[in-house]
Amino acid sequence: MQFSLHDNDQPPIDIAVRRRRGLRRISLYVRPFQPIRISAPRGVSDRQILKFLQSQRVWLIRKVEEKRIIEESRERYPDAQSIRSRWHRGELVAAPDARPGFHIDEHKIRISYPKQLPIHDESVQRLIRMSLTEAYRLEAKAILPSRVAALSQKHQLPFNQLRIKNMKTRWGSCSSRQNINLNLHLMRLPDRLVDYVVCHELLHTVIPNHSPLYWQRLEQICPGALSCRRQLKNYCLSLWVD
Repeated sequence: MQFSLHDNDQPPIDIAVRRRRGLRRISLYVRPFQPIRISAPRGVSDRQILKFLQSQRVWLIRKVEEKRIIEESRERYPDAQSIRSRWHRGELVAAPDARPGFHIDEHKIRISYPKQLPIHDESVQRLIRMSLTEAYRLEAKAILPSRVAALSQKHQLPFNQLRIKNMKTRWGSCSSRQNINLNLHLMRLPDRLVDYVVCHELLHTVIPNHSPLYWQRLEQICPGALSCRRQLKNYCLSLWVD
């Protein structure tokens, strides 16, 4: 089911509605590169949902504009020279009978797509993003384990296991069992910010919160941590993760 909210001369805002058993309240979600949606309890009527939307109108319009700005800021790849990771460089192969796909060897990302599609077509751009994600995965698996081990030993912060994932909202996390999860997209960041994220998660093995003591200790093991924290906000994960 779908509702549309109209705002003067602006295009209507389409909102998908899902009614789910067990929910206690109506929730509205506005996230980049995803449909706008509402989750509501099973018994909530259309009239109640429309009333809720009207109550959230100002917030919704602001968030939709923020969503639009982020989506329009997504990096585009106009040519092969723009497709590069730490170790890999892109090569585009356009042929009439080409099947969309990619192959990664030691230093090259070979991307094939139908010649009739321009490179700026969203399906080609998505293929490029997918190929880069796999290149970053390979690089992360080659680089991060030794870096985490070195910083763990240096600061006497032992951990259990390291997992490298394609996470949508976090650079890293640390579980209650001292397992460290790191985002493969760390390979897009400068080394100093990579080390900051690693130290941030390692420290959670002994201080599982963000108390003043935690930030004080983080500054000791990672001088300039506050500056790194601010710099990290300049890198938006949602621009890269589909």
